[in-house]
Amino acid sequence: MKSKELEFLADGVKAEARRLNILDMRSGQNEQGDSSTAREVDYDKVNWERVAERVSSVSMTTRSAKECEIKWKGDRQPSVNRSNWKPDETFRMRTLVSSYGEQQIDWVKVAEQLGTGRTPIDCMRHSHTRKGHFWTTAYDARLREAVEKYGVNNWHLVASYVSENASPQQCIQRYSRTLDPAIKRGAWSSEEDERLRKTVQIYGQSWIDVALFIPGRTNDQCRERWSSHHDPAIHKADWTEDEDKRLQDAIAKLSDLNWGKIAELVGHGKTQDMCRVRYHTLFPASRLSSSPDTPESGTSAA
Repeated sequence: MKSKELEFLADGVKAEARRLNILDMRSGQNEQGDSSTAREVDYDKVNWERVAERVSSVSMTTRSAKECEIKWKGDRQPSVNRSNWKPDETFRMRTLVSSYGEQQIDWVKVAEQLGTGRTPIDCMRHSHTRKGHFWTTAYDARLREAVEKYGVNNWHLVASYVSENASPQQCIQRYSRTLDPAIKRGAWSSEEDERLRKTVQIYGQSWIDVALFIPGRTNDQCRERWSSHHDPAIHKADWTEDEDKRLQDAIAKLSDLNWGKIAELVGHGKTQDMCRVRYHTLFPASRLSSSPDTPESGTSAA
């Protein structure tokens, strides 16, 4: 959630606290008329549908009651301990977790027994080191499902739906660069090429800004199109014997066909596409395939 949404989330919970306080006074449960605050309210009695309506009024998407409840209970309520974990606290928490053995861990109970104001989800996240996440067809399918369910403004929820090892940033990049159905896959039109040239004149090689003015094209596509077709630094003359030798030396030096690195070693204004085409021209019988310049996997620190 964005800052404005979080502000309205807090206001919504406070409004619910006041409403519940009035109900308690009317029923005689709060005879002293104490002013209930969001810190004291029983969150299980909060009407989260009302809170969600308030948050959705300032959001680009409709927020659900469950989403608001999870967000508040997870890390927004005032009693949550947001400080850095201390070594002894981590040790005690992991000791509690290890006591479950092969049984399913009750994270609510773990948080209560720890007694340091940590939320159950915070304990769960801190209980293990996140492993590397690698994209597969199955994870791509879960990412599409998650975006359809939570939208493109709830990447923490999306990531938790995809995998315990997937980070929000990995999900954003994977979806925006690869899976977004709005991405164009075909050849560039002359109109797109002209728009690319004009936009680069204005924004330079700030590809995120450039892509905003070329609908359906990602920043990666814009960068690759520019570097392979429109960059004035591109050397389009025929390959010389020296350049052919530099290409072969670069391929021999690297353990795989990473064309981006090969192009850097060849130099002389040759792009990765030029190097790849020239390689297959010189060695037409080769069945080796190039390695992607940008891996589709990612790792996240714990």
